[in-house]
Amino acid sequence: MKSSQNLKVCSVSPQGDTGMAYYDFCFCQALAEAGLDITLFTSRRWLFQHRGKNFRSKEYFFGVHESAEPFVRLANHFLSLWQIFFYVLQKKIRIIHFQTLAFPILDLMFLLWFKLWRRKIVYSPHDMAALKIKAGRELTGNLFDSVDVIVVHSLANKILLIKEFDIEHDRIKIIQQGNYTAFLNPGITKVRSREKIGLPQEKKIVLLFGHLRHDKGITTAIKALRLLKDKNIVLLIAGKPHPEFMLESLRRDINTPELKDWIILKDEWIDDALAELYYKSADVVLLPYESCYTSAVLIYAFSCGASTIVSNIPELTEFVSEGENALIFPAGEAAALAEKIEQLLRNPALAEKIAASAKNTADTEWKWEIAANTQKKIYEELLSGSFIREMEP
Repeated sequence: MKSSQNLKVCSVSPQGDTGMAYYDFCFCQALAEAGLDITLFTSRRWLFQHRGKNFRSKEYFFGVHESAEPFVRLANHFLSLWQIFFYVLQKKIRIIHFQTLAFPILDLMFLLWFKLWRRKIVYSPHDMAALKIKAGRELTGNLFDSVDVIVVHSLANKILLIKEFDIEHDRIKIIQQGNYTAFLNPGITKVRSREKIGLPQEKKIVLLFGHLRHDKGITTAIKALRLLKDKNIVLLIAGKPHPEFMLESLRRDINTPELKDWIILKDEWIDDALAELYYKSADVVLLPYESCYTSAVLIYAFSCGASTIVSNIPELTEFVSEGENALIFPAGEAAALAEKIEQLLRNPALAEKIAASAKNTADTEWKWEIAANTQKKIYEELLSGSFIREMEP
């Protein structure tokens, strides 16, 4: 097996000005600490350009997300990919790991071009819903067929890909995403967090955080709120609306005399530097999702040691144990969700136990060192020839 000391890998992640920056930094840092030679290709607006690190970063992507003109974005992305291609050849990098795809058709062309030059391709589809919207089912299938290894974050993800795209199960590897501990400030208290972002100190805050989408169970959360007997509760909904989300309908629902004093809506992009304050301001964090692929919200909530309630979809329940590190309710059932919220708010000892267990899960089971060692083994198998695609004779 090839020595990891000589193993050169690059990670391609254009969205370095979004929450992906946290994943990219921890992923590359952990691999570098495991002895690999890592280069990250990301955005010129990468959030962590000036943070100390043990890997190289090349901020090649520009004008991809901030420009309103699709042709300009496409041209800029094309130039960025060419820079990466020549860098890979010059530095003799053997493995290219794609994290996100800004323009799937163009990305597929370069992916195939890399294959012609006998490079190994790994792909981590972090957001299947967004990929299918951008690429469509047929192109998405072609992308999966073209890569050597697909890395997902859960068994539920693997089952979904096999079912939808008939991918050989041996080509899909599961690596649990690591925690957000490296970016947290353990000295930030609930009182100070609420002061910083202007939340009421006297209220019990139930948080629903992240992009506003129809499958996030927002309606279920609001229905559950109506059923709560404690009137000292506020539901805080914070996140940027998805383009297809009916924001005006939500505003009408919550601007009623019955709910207007119970709900705080921050329908905007929450700066990544403020995310920790929202989680630490909350008495309860909700994930009432009807569907999802992976959930950074769950990982962030556990990393902060939050008391969390999740719906019973496999993508979430795979990582939680009822009554241990979270509470679980049947997706879409508002009465059951209301019961779980009251269970936590009325029982501080249970809430503290769940919060401590969640934090322990993030700190011990979701360590980046574990993820890096598993990922390194996959890279080494690819280059040694011990990783053989099932379709091959």
